[in-house]
Amino acid sequence: PMSKRRRMLVTVGLGVVIGSMAASVSLLGPFFFTDALYKHPAPGLTYHASVGLVYSSEKFGEIAAAPFVSRDMPNIGSKYLVMLSSATIGGSLLVFAFVDDVSNWKDFLGLCYAIRIVHGAASITNSLSVMTLLTEVDPNRPGFISAFLLAFTGLGHGA
Repeated sequence: PMSKRRRMLVTVGLGVVIGSMAASVSLLGPFFFTDALYKHPAPGLTYHASVGLVYSSEKFGEIAAAPFVSRDMPNIGSKYLVMLSSATIGGSLLVFAFVDDVSNWKDFLGLCYAIRIVHGAASITNSLSVMTLLTEVDPNRPGFISAFLLAFTGLGHGA
């Protein structure tokens, strides 16, 4: 069994992982709209629909990946998946930051969709893995774990 101090360190550490993931997405968000505006040939309804679909494509990635992550997590291991998904999130955010170098609108949009779908799949993998690890650390308080992760997610988005 883990000591109380070690449980607290693991809980706070994983909360910081979730919070920093949310903060990194919040930092890139405002810049994408202006980059997309300069790329689009004629801003209007199609521009807003395209930009909205880029952001919602992350949720499509989450929906597509969730069943596979849930099925394969016991075989792969939650600790490994937290590290792998964190690295994938970081990589996808770095690539998303440099997507403004693509000059063609269709290539720009396709690359944005692909990056956000990969980011969504890594994001759901990270969230499920952290939740699993925290449940293993303290199995008697699932409500606290959910509230704790939501609080750190909110702090990250507010940063």
